[in-house]
Amino acid sequence: MGMNRNEKLLWIGILVIVLSFVFLRFFPFLRLILIAGLLVGAAVLTILGTISYIKKRKKEQAYRRSTEGQVRSRIDYCLQQIEKNKAELEQIKQDIRELERDLDSGIEIAPEHKHEGETLIEAFRSELKLRETKLGFFRACVQKLEVLIHNHSIARQIVNKKKALEQLKENHYEELAAMEELRTQVEMDTHYLNTIRDLSTQMFLSQTVDDALLLKLELEKMTREMRDI
Repeated sequence: MGMNRNEKLLWIGILVIVLSFVFLRFFPFLRLILIAGLLVGAAVLTILGTISYIKKRKKEQAYRRSTEGQVRSRIDYCLQQIEKNKAELEQIKQDIRELERDLDSGIEIAPEHKHEGETLIEAFRSELKLRETKLGFFRACVQKLEVLIHNHSIARQIVNKKKALEQLKENHYEELAAMEELRTQVEMDTHYLNTIRDLSTQMFLSQTVDDALLLKLELEKMTREMRDI
């Protein structure tokens, strides 16, 4: 893909700065001119960088406001929640394993501690089910949103293809008109060429001056008709 105008100017500005440093190193008597060039190059780079940044920001904002951008934002949110709940789910499993290991260690545990530990395990298992439910929900959301984006992309592509088809049809009609004009012209040219050939043959075979003059007049008439086309 080729560079756009701003990118080309940006690279030119960078080149100016680099060349300025080189000349400043080897040609110190041009110091003032080179410093001025350096300042101009820096100013150009700053302006172009600002313009490029503003354009990029506007493009990003426009995308975020678009249907696809909004759906992508929701997908990103769902993916973040999936990762968050997966991490919490693994931590909960680890907490349950540690509690179960402590309670089943074979060492005598005070009844209140054992009860509290079992209560904690049940609470963690409840949180585990909640995280699994959330994971299923966010994964389903991602799938549905991906389908939505795919359908939106297809709809946009259909619109673009319709435009391309209409352009082809317009070109087709224009080409048909041009082809018809060319066909008519070729037929007329062929007719006149055949007529000239016949007149030339008749001229060659003519026996009198009157016949030759008549053929000459007919040829001149045909020539005038060809000029008027």
